[in-house]
Amino acid sequence: LMRRHRVAPEQTVAIGDEERDVTAAREAGIASIAVSWGLSRREALEAAHPTAIVDAPAELERLILDGPAAATP
Repeated sequence: LMRRHRVAPEQTVAIGDEERDVTAAREAGIASIAVSWGLSRREALEAAHPTAIVDAPAELERLILDGPAAATP
């Protein structure tokens, strides 16, 4: 999909609610944002080491619009 749309990995982010989403993003060479309100518990997501974890949709919006500096570690 990135290749088809000519989007570089550094311009792409995967958003998911499971550890496997974070792993898939890492394997694709892209950043990942884990959302804590989905299938996996926050602790499990932290163990997967996503680029960022958000706890609310407003945080996700802020992170996407403002970039990594808006992430909550």
